[in-house]
Amino acid sequence: MHRIKMETILIRRFFLLIASIAILMEGITAMANKATITEAEVQILASTGASEIRIRNGNLTDTEKQDLVVFSAVEEQMRKRYPTENILFVEMEVRAGGAEYIFRGFTEDEGPEEQFDVLVQIEKEGVQTEYKIKDNLIGQKMRADLTERIIQMLKTLDITSVEGVLVTVPYLADAEFDRSLSIDEHITIGDMPACSIRIELNAIEMTEEEFQAIGDKINKAMRESGLTGSIYIIGSVIGRTGQPWDRILYRYQILI
Repeated sequence: MHRIKMETILIRRFFLLIASIAILMEGITAMANKATITEAEVQILASTGASEIRIRNGNLTDTEKQDLVVFSAVEEQMRKRYPTENILFVEMEVRAGGAEYIFRGFTEDEGPEEQFDVLVQIEKEGVQTEYKIKDNLIGQKMRADLTERIIQMLKTLDITSVEGVLVTVPYLADAEFDRSLSIDEHITIGDMPACSIRIELNAIEMTEEEFQAIGDKINKAMRESGLTGSIYIIGSVIGRTGQPWDRILYRYQILI
């Protein structure tokens, strides 16, 4: 009887030892996973609503592990494109069932008020995966310069009814744009990206013929400026109540 008791105790101790080892290994694994996760990776995964505590403990889903693979490719590419910038990413958006990602961030110099996007399109062929990465950080940097150029151009044309100018620069990949050149240099060699430019005029005292004449003047000046893209000139009744589209009287579009 005494022998059976001893065997039972030994068996129990054996299983307790196995359980303790399992818990220890789980802890070691979690610590190892935790050590491999950077603060930037924690924040980008947590931006989707995932538990920050779980992420810091290294308990990632397979989907989250794939998200980090994409994020790592983005970080590497942006370091190469902008070696002098300290970039902080704050948000990730997954689209098209994981075939497309948007990462939002800002540079330390500009601050969170001036955010930019990185677009990632994933293409798979067999076992090969290609990440097509485009960003509009350079576009954000160019936007203020381009906006001021257009405002000065409108002043030169003696157009005094300008209410606003909005410039949008598209996502750009490495092969599409040399980030080391200035805007003037890009204009000179003729490879400025095709921008979207919206010019809003106060047309409350304009006839349609007067608006058309202003549009023609802007058309000519834009074609001489070296800029390319779509230019939308809107003649609005500023101050009219109702929906924005009720304020628009005239439209003029230029494609360069």
